[in-house]
Amino acid sequence: MQVAKTPTLTERMGEVEKSIHKLMDSTKWIRTFSLRHVSISLLVSIATLAITYLAWWEPRTEKALQQNIDSTFESKLKESGIHDQLDKINEKVTAIQSTLGTLQPFIQDLVQRQLSGMIALPKPAFHEKLGQLADTLEVAREQKISIPGIAATLGEKLVRDNDRSAPYWRAAGSLISYRSQGVAVQSVLPDCTLKPPDPMVILQVTDPNHMQVESGHYHNCKITLDSEQDSQRLNKYMAEETPLVEFDDCMVVYNGGPIGLVLEWHDHQGSITVGGIPRATTVSISGNALTFKNCQFAFSINQQPQPKEAEVVASVLSQNGSLVNALPVATVTKSAL
Repeated sequence: MQVAKTPTLTERMGEVEKSIHKLMDSTKWIRTFSLRHVSISLLVSIATLAITYLAWWEPRTEKALQQNIDSTFESKLKESGIHDQLDKINEKVTAIQSTLGTLQPFIQDLVQRQLSGMIALPKPAFHEKLGQLADTLEVAREQKISIPGIAATLGEKLVRDNDRSAPYWRAAGSLISYRSQGVAVQSVLPDCTLKPPDPMVILQVTDPNHMQVESGHYHNCKITLDSEQDSQRLNKYMAEETPLVEFDDCMVVYNGGPIGLVLEWHDHQGSITVGGIPRATTVSISGNALTFKNCQFAFSINQQPQPKEAEVVASVLSQNGSLVNALPVATVTKSAL
């Protein structure tokens, strides 16, 4: 006959810790969104308990200390009923998670109603609600609420709006991030610029002075548009051998800062390293330099961007498809073979 092993204190604490972490992840949206029709006092209390507990527990997770706790206090804590109390805490956290699950339809309905109401607002009232719009879109993204029609209409309304103060850009960034949430990318991605992109490819030589090329490619990696390090690396690759770059299935991050990347060429004279051709080919290029295909965008804009950065955000906002150009300009490649 097999006898079930009684979990140790460390194992019980570990299970409680996992449950509380899961609960905190599932309630992050509460910090940015006010559900006026739902009492969240219990959730706040649980979150406070979770923070207090984690502050106590995490510094004590060293292996040696765990072993010491298990060997010294296991029997006494069992006698005092601590084990049973931990089990009850775990059960209560699980019950709260279940309750949050039952609230999901209500949250979805509330989000849809709020966003639909904002669409109908006249321009002055709409501008007053831009902060709330950004918060609501964040909830929709985190809760994976599907509102494709509403999102498309909001995008059109924002694109047509020429009164672009700081709250406008925050709302635009939230909408860009929401729209791309359905794109599946890996949770942990390397920095794209740690290596050069895959080489460009000549598709067709249309005449002695012009040719069609395929951009160099990055796949399954992360690029941060306002990262100085990413800009320095990628600009070097682009200047030396790959002036046109496409990001496929990547995470594109923008935090509202200056963008140092080359976004557009104006009669750029340089060389490209072409796949299958051992030598560099000299070309003249004008137009858009960066393209994003099937990418997930994570835009967080909390201040008024500069004109160059505003143009990029407006460009991405206006392109609601799988292929997005950093700037909406055509690219022309002239060959000097």
